Amino acid sequence: MRIRPTRWPLALMALAALLIAGQAQAATIVLQDYEPPGNLDAPFNLPPDFSGTTVGVVAATDTITHVPADGAAGTTASAELFMEHNTAESPTTAGWQWQVRFLPNSGGSNTGATGANPLFASDGYVGYYLKVNDSVAATILTAPALEGSGGTGTATIGDLQTVIKDGQWHLYQWNMDDPSQFDQPWSAAFAGGLGDSTLEASVSFDSIAFVSPNGGNATIRVDQIGYNNAGPLVPEPAACLLALVSSFGAFGLVRRRVA
Repeated sequence: MRIRPTRWPLALMALAALLIAGQAQAATIVLQDYEPPGNLDAPFNLPPDFSGTTVGVVAATDTITHVPADGAAGTTASAELFMEHNTAESPTTAGWQWQVRFLPNSGGSNTGATGANPLFASDGYVGYYLKVNDSVAATILTAPALEGSGGTGTATIGDLQTVIKDGQWHLYQWNMDDPSQFDQPWSAAFAGGLGDSTLEASVSFDSIAFVSPNGGNATIRVDQIGYNNAGPLVPEPAACLLALVSSFGAFGLVRRRVA
């Protein structure tokens, strides 16, 4: 019986080429990673209560701290937000037990004029990583609020996603090309009548929204805030599997018996 030939080396080379090409076409732009030497530098380095829109947390005790030994997606650092529930301010006008508007840079209406929080095309995906322990009693919802040339008055917020509480890093991302994922005005999370339900062609971060319908103290780690104009922040498993199968098929990766 003769040896069954295989073509694994060729297939692996093809798969590597596909993955490299995909990465080259779909590079994620990270606005904040909390890595050295910047650590807790701008843009997302302000305490939870910096914005006057933040309601329901104790201003004297809320904090943002640099975490040098725990980062998402293979990195080494992140930031940790702590919010102590202020029941005297609950519920908020928007109906939450507490609401936090996590602002970039110096706050206010940021139209992307600064280099630290630039304007970017509202194509592809935007998102960030979060980590919350299961000991946190508060239910937490989150979404990015993106603003265009009109600032907060025309800001659009992504559909609120429930934050997973299992002590692991999870990626939360929104498709800016899908109107159903960005169809809420800024007021959907914060009230006040501001915002638009349609993204403008160019946007920057107004803020990241954290809101709680049931209240309680919360500690949230955040990392890798950014966007990818060419696709998801992390390639979807289905796409990787398709590339793998295509490589196998293209190079006849089937072991055959030879008499």
